[in-house]
This record gives sequence, C-alpha cells and structure tokens, in this order.
Amino acid sequence: MCKVLFFTVILLAFALFVAESSAQSQKSLRRCGLHLIKALQSFCGGPCTADNSQDIAIRACTQPHTKEELMMLCCPDAL
Repeated sequence: MCKVLFFTVILLAFALFVAESSAQSQKSLRRCGLHLIKALQSFCGGPCTADNSQDIAIRACTQPHTKEELMMLCCPDAL
C-alpha cells in the first residue's frame, strides 16, 4: 500500500512539473541583454541565423514574446 501511494505521489509530481514547464514555454516574457542572449542560445543552439532587418534586441526587450516568437525572429529553421 505504501509503495503504491509513493508511486502515485511521484507520478502526480511529474505530471505537475510537465504541465508547468509546458505552460511556461507559451508564456510571453520581455528579455533583455544577457538574459536574451542566453535564451536565444538555448532556443536556437547558437547565434541567430535569420537574415531579417529587425532589431531583435529592441523588440524582445520592449515587447513580451513567447519562445516560439523569438525563434521565428532568430532561427526560423529550428522550429
């Protein structure tokens, strides 16, 4: 009985963690400076590859963006 209860608690904790991380990936955040650089490196696996004329640093710092929106601006091939 104790092992079943323990397994159930672990399973529920894991499900909560997965749901929370999924919700955070859709969250729009403003990212500036080093936080933006680290996020883009994490999302894209390196420097930006998009050849657009938009200033990603100004956009990301002044307007909230989701992970997917930043990836579309910086590394659309990684989506």
